[in-house]
Amino acid sequence: LKLRRKARAASKIQALVRGVLARKYTQHKLEALKKIQSRVAGCYARSVYAKRMGQIVLLQTWMRKRVIRLHREEELEAVVEILRLTRGIRERREMAKRDAASSTIGRMVRGSYVYRAYQEVLKATRKIQRALHTWQLNLKFWRRLAKATTIQAAWRRHANRKVFKKQRAAADTLVGAAWMWRHMQLRRARRRAALRIGACWRGHCVRQNRA
Repeated sequence: LKLRRKARAASKIQALVRGVLARKYTQHKLEALKKIQSRVAGCYARSVYAKRMGQIVLLQTWMRKRVIRLHREEELEAVVEILRLTRGIRERREMAKRDAASSTIGRMVRGSYVYRAYQEVLKATRKIQRALHTWQLNLKFWRRLAKATTIQAAWRRHANRKVFKKQRAAADTLVGAAWMWRHMQLRRARRRAALRIGACWRGHCVRQNRA
């Protein structure tokens, strides 16, 4: 009887020790899995961020080149327009010199007035064109920036969803393993209890038969 008690006590101690060791091993594996998942997610996020920043820098460089090219084209058109106007003014002056002295003064006055008005209109037109080009460039830039932001947000959402699905699957696996382990522990405990009850009952029957 003492040997049986000692054997049962030893079995209980061994079961408790195995349970403690199994919980420690499961906790250690769970922490290692969390660290691995966090590091993989960090590396993936950094690579995506570097790639998107490179694309944004390329887009900004292209926009700067485009703005410089447009400004140069506007300056060239302005120079051509000034040269054309200058040639027209020279021709008008030559024609005015050929006319009579009385009409020359009036024509020169009217030509200067028209030239000043034309210069004012030209300046106003240049200002309006410059403002319009600037507004169009800003509008295009903000539209592209909004599209790039939307694409980045969609990509981050997709990446986070994939990471969440992986984490959820890993969590479900771990929870299922924990539940299975508890179920097996309960089954073993019930089996040990049933063996103990059967042994007690057989001992009781043997004592009753001897009595």
